[in-house]
Amino acid sequence: MSATSAEVWVVVVPSARQTEAVSAELLGEAKRLAGSGTVRALVIGHDLDAEVSMPARWAAASVLTVDDPQLATYHPERFARVVAEAIRTADVTAVLFAGTVLGSDLGARVGHELGRRFHGGCVNFDLAGDKLRVVRAVDAGRSHQVELADTGPYLISLIPDTVGGGAPAPVRATVEKLPIEVKEEPTALEDLGFVAADPRTMDIRDADIIVAGGRGVGGAEGFAVLEEVAERLGGSLGASRPAVEAGWAEYERQVGQTGRVVRPKLYVACGISGATQHLAGMREAETIIAVNTDAAAPIHGAATLSVECDLHEVLTALAAQLRARQKGAAA
Repeated sequence: MSATSAEVWVVVVPSARQTEAVSAELLGEAKRLAGSGTVRALVIGHDLDAEVSMPARWAAASVLTVDDPQLATYHPERFARVVAEAIRTADVTAVLFAGTVLGSDLGARVGHELGRRFHGGCVNFDLAGDKLRVVRAVDAGRSHQVELADTGPYLISLIPDTVGGGAPAPVRATVEKLPIEVKEEPTALEDLGFVAADPRTMDIRDADIIVAGGRGVGGAEGFAVLEEVAERLGGSLGASRPAVEAGWAEYERQVGQTGRVVRPKLYVACGISGATQHLAGMREAETIIAVNTDAAAPIHGAATLSVECDLHEVLTALAAQLRARQKGAAA
């Protein structure tokens, strides 16, 4: 199977918290890998009517679905059996999984079901004739390892934000419901439900709300107020590179080209000028609020709402309002 005629699938599992940004990046890489071949999205879950349009926005030629009430919530063993059965029914060259915790776990389980090697944590991959060459991050990302495989179907996961999703390139996609029966088979794992992550400690790449501070916050005391605001909003603390280098926040909180690339629903930038490196890490947030006294700061150009005033006054007043509201709600 040559790269110019490859059929590449992308596994989309909405109930495994697989965001559109992650799926879009996978579909873009699938298109590159397939060349002039075919890209298909395998969407698994229940009540998928609202989910099937997403892959078409990102160039999937067809959308394959497995829709069953037993797939309403993510269960790794059950989903692995379904994905493996779908792969067995087709002549597919490669299957891409999200390089998230759940996506990588699913890929490894599918590999076990099929007796195939799973190439997890990849940052690059290419087809060279009948062989697959992958580059994987190892040693916590400090080095890379090259692997070759010569027998498909190849199972690969891509680390999120490796290349980005690019821009939508919608195609006229067909939708096909696969006739796969989801059997009530015994499982070793019991589903205890979903427990939301603590915004204070979760990976900021998964946060819906981020309140971030920069050099303008002034110091650790200012960041303490910033952290309180973030917590009371149900969000996570973020920071610019200068703030991290000053020791006001941990590196895991750093947003930007040399930190984390985030796409929250709300990003509040306090005392952040908006250097190019920082904007690269947060400009795709749905709503951006910038608080900065400098009207010429680049962050205002990316903001949905700009507040040109002393950020300490804003943060102090906001923290007081949130305390009063939450105290009233608890009364």
